[in-house]
Formats: sequence, C-alpha cells, structure tokens
Amino acid sequence: MSSGNGNKIERVREYVRYDIKKRHIFNFHLKIYILLFVLLLISPYLFYHYVANHFYYSNIYDILWYSILSYIKYIWILYAPIVILIAVGIIDFGKNIRLETEIRNNSVDYKVIFQITTRGFNIEALRMSVESIDFWAPRYFGNEGYETWIVTEEPDRKREFEKYLLKNIKGYVRIVYVPKEYVTQKHALHKARALNYVLNLRRKEGMISDKLWVYLMDEESIVGEDTVLSIRKFIDTFSQHNMLVSQGIVVYSNLMHYGTVTAAGEGIRPVWELGTEYIPSKYFGSKFSWKGSHLLFRSDLEDRVGWDINVFGDDLVFGLKAQELSKVGFLEGFLYEQHPFTYRESVRQKIRWYKNIIDIFLRYRPLKIYWRLMLFIELMIWHASLFGLFLWMVANPLDPLFLSLFLITYLNTIYGIELNCHFASCSRLSKIKKYVLVLVSLFVIAISPWIGIIEYIRDMKKGRVSEFYVVKK
Repeated sequence: MSSGNGNKIERVREYVRYDIKKRHIFNFHLKIYILLFVLLLISPYLFYHYVANHFYYSNIYDILWYSILSYIKYIWILYAPIVILIAVGIIDFGKNIRLETEIRNNSVDYKVIFQITTRGFNIEALRMSVESIDFWAPRYFGNEGYETWIVTEEPDRKREFEKYLLKNIKGYVRIVYVPKEYVTQKHALHKARALNYVLNLRRKEGMISDKLWVYLMDEESIVGEDTVLSIRKFIDTFSQHNMLVSQGIVVYSNLMHYGTVTAAGEGIRPVWELGTEYIPSKYFGSKFSWKGSHLLFRSDLEDRVGWDINVFGDDLVFGLKAQELSKVGFLEGFLYEQHPFTYRESVRQKIRWYKNIIDIFLRYRPLKIYWRLMLFIELMIWHASLFGLFLWMVANPLDPLFLSLFLITYLNTIYGIELNCHFASCSRLSKIKKYVLVLVSLFVIAISPWIGIIEYIRDMKKGRVSEFYVVKK
C-alpha cells in the first residue's frame, strides 16, 4: 500500500474519533441556529406588513397572482411541516444525543456483520471502508463479535483485487461474489439482487438467528468510533423493546478530499434526515424515509422481509415492510460518506432518487395506501418546487409565507454543511462560495424531478428498465 493511502487511512482514523467536546461546540452553534430560525420566521412578516404591502404592483402581477397557474405555489405549504420537523430534529438531536465511550467489556453474545455492497469501481474507497471497520469494530465488539462481508460482482482481476483489498487487514473479511447468471424469483433489480443472493447464502449456512445483526454500508462509507458505539448501544439497549431495525444520519465530510465544489449540495441531506428519520423514529417508532446505508437490522427480520424486490428503491421498500414487523430505532452515531465528484454526478444521483420513488409509487402494488399517499405528497412537493419558486419570484417575491420557507430552507442547508464538517475534518469552503453554492444546489434539487420524469416515461415507453447508474463519488 502506498504511503499516500496510508496517510489517508490514518487521517480517517483520527478524524472520526468521537469527541464529546465537539458536542459542546455543536450545542453553541445550536443556540445560534435557534436565534436565526426565529428571526427568519418573523422578519418576513414584519417587513411585509410595514414595508412591502405599500408597493405598487403592475397589471402583470395582478394577472399572475389571480390566475389559476399561480396557485401552484401554494403546494409549497405542504413543505412547511417538513421545515418544522427539520428544525425540531436539529434542536432535539443537538440537546439529547450522547454516546458512552467507556465500555468496560467489549465481549458480546451476538455478532454484527458489516456488509458492504459494491460494484468494485472505487477500490481505494472500498479499502478505506474496510480499514475503518478493522480499526474501530474490535474495540467495542471484540475480535469475535463482528465480521466484514463484501458483496460484489466477480472482478476481471480477482486475485489482484483481493490482494490489495485485504493487505494488512487483521479482522475476518469474507468476499461474496454474486454470479452473473443469478436471477431471483421476482427478478430483483441491481443492488436488491445482490442482497437477496447473500441473504440466501446465510439461509443455506444456517446463520439466521436473533444473535446475528447485519449493518449495511456502501463502498465509500467510513465507519467512525461513534458509528460503532451507536450500533452497540442500540443492540444492547433498544433491541430489547422489539426494535429490530434502525438507521442513522449519514454525513458527507469529504474525508478523501476529492474536491469541495459539490460539498454544498449535500448540506440539505443530513438535516433532511434529522427531520424525516430521526424525529419520526424516536417519537413514533416509524418513519417514511429510508436509504440503503447506515442501516442495521437483525438477521431474522431480514429473513422475513427479504430482498426479492422488482422495483427501483429496494431500500425504501425494505424499510417500509420491515417497520410493519418491528418498531424502528435510531442509530445515534454518524456514518461518513463522500459527496459526488461533480454537479453532473449530483444531478444524476438525485434523478436516481426520484426514479426510485416514482417507480415504487406506480409499480409496487403491495404498497399500503397511507405510504402511497406519503410518496404522492413527496412527489408533488418536489415537482412543485420549481414552479412555486418561479411564480413566487415573478408574482410576489416578498410574500412572507414563501419567503420564510425559502430562507429557513437556506438556513437549514447551511447548517447541514456545518454538520457535515463538524464531527470530521473536511475541506472547508469560503463563506461566500458556500452561500452561493447552496443556491445552486437548491436549484439542482428543483430541476432533478423534471429530468427524472422525462427519462422514466421514455424508458417505460421503450419497455425497458433503466440501467443502474453508479454515481462517481
């Protein structure tokens, strides 16, 4: 292994060390956030009442304001509960999350499989992912309490792949190659096909039990000390209350230092998860947003749910089915991942998310009516964001409701960028560049569903399913 790679691995180990002092600094930032949130919530109404309503609007404004089309922007009101949830999530998470680092006994009576599903394209990132598990997991699970599994397609140069990947790794690593000819009963797609294969493998080997847990990761996922601490805390504490599945917040800390241009575009993601995952799972034992990494479940629950899913968004379907059988918990630690290399890759990523949601909404028949309604509302909000933003700017940019929602969304995104960089060192953006790039990233999010629906309709007319696009990150 080159010295450059060695330095990266050492940096990753150090930067993802859990530090309670950083939690205190985070709480200080939390007070600033609360102050700004209240200010942005109230000030547009005060400005509109005392200043803006005295402005004279032209006939163009009157036509747009009273036309049927202009009322599309009122769909933005559906986004208001999300804004509130995010704010509550930020405040609650900052005040209440604490992890105990002084674990006296690192021997456990269960086993955790850290399972990385990969196409094997970014072997350097994959190796760093394995290294991070090898460094942190033994400290809190012991040498016998965990395994690392890599699930992938068989590479062309298998021997070189394994030699580079496993060099100097002390823990047990198992590489599972999914046969190219493997087909599931329901013709599962892409990642679900690989996950179903490895699930069947565990079934054949008699591994399914209430003492085996599986933790899902992607190839660029970096395990931190807080990641492992939160997994152990959940299994030791919350699994006793019929919580057999759990997920946490993914942050995008650019630990590999591949660039900072698209870093601002990931600011909305951790705070979105605080609102749509942390708050619902903590207070209601259920949630409507799922992703395919930083996901922990007991193997007997996975056995009952299965991965033979023939739609995009298999992780979302798995999560919705799993919470019908179990309460949903929350992993209090982060998982550290890499943002896309370029804005093109960022757009492609969000198009893929959109296709996941609409494919489930249109084609997954077993979906319960209330979950279908939630997906419909999410799709409607996403599509309306571009129209609503345009009509708001043209018709009445000083409308207090929409100005408040926009400014608070902007504040949340800025806060998300700080969250990405707070608990792990990452390439910092200048303030001016950061504030401008946040606007660009919000525009990227707004246009993505329109590109996605065009591509989805085109693919359905041709009677084929889109190829799985691997985002470069």
